[in-house]
Amino acid sequence: MTHKLIEDKTKVAQQLTWAHWVVIYIVLVCIGTLSSAYAYGLVFYLFNGGVILAALLSLSGKAAGQRRYFLALVFFIDATLKVTLAEQSVLTAGFTSVSLLLQGVLGAWLIKRYEPSAINPNTLKKITAFFLWGALLPVCFSATAGAIYESVTSPAGNILAMFASTWLWWFINRLASLVLVAPLLLLIAHTTPEKIRRYYNQSTAEFWWSLVLACAITAVIFSEKSYPGQMLATYSYLIIPVMLLIAIRQPLIKALVIMLAVVSTSYWLDAHTAETRPDALHSLLALSVFLLITCLVVWLLGSLNWERQAALRKEKRQHQLYQILSRVNQLLARNEKAPAQLFEQLSRTILLDGGYQKVCIKPIAASDLSVSESVCAAQLNNNGESGSEAEFSIRKNGKCVAALQLWSSEPQHFDNETSIFLDELTSDIGFALEVYDKERKLEQIGAVFRHSRESIII
Repeated sequence: MTHKLIEDKTKVAQQLTWAHWVVIYIVLVCIGTLSSAYAYGLVFYLFNGGVILAALLSLSGKAAGQRRYFLALVFFIDATLKVTLAEQSVLTAGFTSVSLLLQGVLGAWLIKRYEPSAINPNTLKKITAFFLWGALLPVCFSATAGAIYESVTSPAGNILAMFASTWLWWFINRLASLVLVAPLLLLIAHTTPEKIRRYYNQSTAEFWWSLVLACAITAVIFSEKSYPGQMLATYSYLIIPVMLLIAIRQPLIKALVIMLAVVSTSYWLDAHTAETRPDALHSLLALSVFLLITCLVVWLLGSLNWERQAALRKEKRQHQLYQILSRVNQLLARNEKAPAQLFEQLSRTILLDGGYQKVCIKPIAASDLSVSESVCAAQLNNNGESGSEAEFSIRKNGKCVAALQLWSSEPQHFDNETSIFLDELTSDIGFALEVYDKERKLEQIGAVFRHSRESIII
């Protein structure tokens, strides 16, 4: 290993604590409760499950005490709302709240156990793992527990029919809560502040117009009276072409933000147009299924777009690295200059072709190079903000004689592939220094023989 990462100035994504997540939970639950609870009832989980799973995954790298504080406060808030506002019994409120928390705990554990990378679900592989381990299996568990509880505690009747209908109710609502909310929160939580600001600054007008247009079309579609689940799923799909266009045009996070706005608008209008609570509950199932499918489509399409952009960035970086390697080797092949002049040319070449903010070649004090100070080249717009810095050893005859120091404005720039290229680059520089020393020694020997009358040629 001839290189080391000196510093990666990437600012960790938001650094949310358990208190931040509790505030997010309270705000989103209040929005869902105020907008739709009067029609659907407080048993409707618009945001609860998704916030819990996102919080547990985000807090997974922190002390276990933070997760305990979060779970305890969420249980208290959730159970209190059910007992006071929904007028549920303490046993029922406690059971539903515990099953909801266990669903989040199980999902977080399965993701960390089988696919830890799914904590940032922005590729097809991560989305598949997140949906399976974080959503589908935990929701099956919580829906089964809820269906068994309601079947046992309900008045005598057809227990099998009661179990099937209750299971379907819990499954659709809790799965929709996870898929509609958790991916967006996790993507935001794992995005650096600089990248969020860049998202905000890029295509701002287009984003706001897309948001307004999507909500307006949703308002037109769902302003019609929602019959008991019979016609809703048919005309609901009119919003899909709009969301597909948005998913293609907007980055993944922005597309999911617009999707969340569409979800909130849809539920709010559906709750307002329903005449009775039974009608609203029937309509809710069809609406949740539609929104679940639409969100999955937007999520998958946005991830494919993200992977395409990532592939293009990788291709551009590889082109820059090959260009640096080619230009430097051309420079070394025709080099006849002293190390100080060579280092100056190398610094400028690497700086311009690699797009770095600053490049320095620093000689080692104990080396035999005829260079005493670092040779640097820097961009005029170098503002020293977040990025990454790395150092690569330049070896001559097996000994480290200098170090190539690079500053990049891109966080986490020096990955394994980039480091391999730069290691090869410093190896070529070291070989050129060896050749230069050998040529100078041969010139000195030749000069001795030319100026010595007593020289003997063997």
